[in-house]
Amino acid sequence: MLGRKTRLYCHIKKQRNRVKSLLRKDSRALQSEISRDCRDNPKRFWNYVNSETKYENKMGDLIIVKDDTTEVANTDALANTDALKAKALSNFFSSVFVQEPDTPFSTLPSQSAQYDDELLLMKIFIHQEW
Repeated sequence: MLGRKTRLYCHIKKQRNRVKSLLRKDSRALQSEISRDCRDNPKRFWNYVNSETKYENKMGDLIIVKDDTTEVANTDALANTDALKAKALSNFFSSVFVQEPDTPFSTLPSQSAQYDDELLLMKIFIHQEW
């Protein structure tokens, strides 16, 4: 017996899959129709190609906060061009990540003596158990 939420989720999932299937069939039908018609109507073919190959910038504007508060103030700037967005992201990530020095790490003290003592104690404990 499935719960109400599980049944609802299964129903929504089936509906989503049907919609995706119908959209794919429709897209394939359109592409097939355009390919059959491309000799007689090349303009339609190139319109479709151009509509599918256009680049659309999906990254919105960035707010550059000048102080440590998270609220937007009047002194904050807006990065709306690609160059300003790249510079804002570069400044942010360079402030977040620390550049490590190239010097080698200091050596850690040897702990083999401690492990040897622990092994000896374990051997004694096991020997006493038998």
